[in-house]
Amino acid sequence: RPRLPPANGPDKLTLTSADIVVSRPTSSLHEEGGWEVDEVEAIASGAAQIKRAELLVQTILRNENPQSSLETIRDLLLSMMDDWRSLGIRVVACLYRLDGLVQSNHKMNEYTERTPQVVLNARQALKIYAPLAQRLGLNSLKAKIEDRAFRLLYRRQYDVAQTLYTEGGPLMQALSSYLSGQITLSLRTDPVLMEQLEDLQVVSRVKEPYSFWKKLLKKRLKSRFKSADLSPRSLAITEVNDAVALRVIVKAKQSSSDETPTETRAREELLCYYVQQRIRENWPEIDSNRVKDYISHPKPNGYKSLHHTSMISSGKIKFPFEVQVRSGDMHKRAEFGIAAHWDYKLGSAQRTLEPATPAIVPAKNIGTVNAYVDNLIQAKNTLVQQGVYVFIIGGKDTSKENGKLISVPVNSSIFDVVQEIESVISAKVQVWRNGRLAELGDSLANGDVVVVAL
Repeated sequence: RPRLPPANGPDKLTLTSADIVVSRPTSSLHEEGGWEVDEVEAIASGAAQIKRAELLVQTILRNENPQSSLETIRDLLLSMMDDWRSLGIRVVACLYRLDGLVQSNHKMNEYTERTPQVVLNARQALKIYAPLAQRLGLNSLKAKIEDRAFRLLYRRQYDVAQTLYTEGGPLMQALSSYLSGQITLSLRTDPVLMEQLEDLQVVSRVKEPYSFWKKLLKKRLKSRFKSADLSPRSLAITEVNDAVALRVIVKAKQSSSDETPTETRAREELLCYYVQQRIRENWPEIDSNRVKDYISHPKPNGYKSLHHTSMISSGKIKFPFEVQVRSGDMHKRAEFGIAAHWDYKLGSAQRTLEPATPAIVPAKNIGTVNAYVDNLIQAKNTLVQQGVYVFIIGGKDTSKENGKLISVPVNSSIFDVVQEIESVISAKVQVWRNGRLAELGDSLANGDVVVVAL
């Protein structure tokens, strides 16, 4: 029987489209026949509960504008999570569905009409399940979901992006590894810097095709000529300045026993400027407008970092690349605090983020699945404290038959929900909650289905 990791996160997690395979040291496992059977059942039950919500979404919201409800659906699924592994199973199930759709649609071209169900599944994948995968810390799974959805929604654009990556992808990966090694060597051989640091990390990445395409379109729209030609011949992978990006994370030593944490953080900020200057000496910026100081001038969501864009040549090709320099605390805020909140990153206009204190993540957990899980659980707890999500069907206008998914405050009654669709409530109104006749004063639970007959 496959073993499962504890609910606070695995040591190593490998995902496929069919299942979750977990590896942990043998010494940490319980003996056969212990509590793990109950745990498996609880995880399966949790996944089934989330699947029920997904089926309700497909059935009740089939006539609802999907674009306006996707964020609410995503929050509903997160609010119903009892165990992160249950949610992980449903995210993997999304990839499984997409793989099936890709296989069944592989002979279609850009002129073949897609069914509404294929379009809806792909949009939900991009706006619901890919962000959930990211919040789980499963970036490889997120990239696969985006890739399949991109292929289903925008076939011509997908083919163009794939062509560009086939031509330039291997070279970008090689440059990414080379730059990571060179910057690491340059900084670690600086005795003045290393004497100040407790830890130094340099990580690199190459943008995935979907993210690359979004950035390319954004740049094209901003350009003066706004070229409509999106053929591979008119595009170049070097048009995106951060197609290759490197991140340098520094953690300062405590200079003395008298130095306070505040003083250490202030010194870390100065070290960020020093590190950026060292890198710019070897790889100067290509444009002064591409040098961004988000430490002195943080973004509205609290994001702090130093950015600049440099250039490296490979033969006759010049590749731009972006370098970000930040402290460990800045990285925690960017990855797990309000700066990482998906509503901010996705540009939600429906929700205003309060300047709350970001989630506190133990330093030992940074960069592990545990940190992502801890913050996902905190996000879920915040949602369930703020309200409950309820499906509502019916009303006076029986011609529409549109169901809705709404969020109402905790301890709301059916009366409060009915008011969302009817301002005047008749004394003869009848309501059903989860298939049973109910009273207007009955309280609501998360995921309830309310049917109203006026």
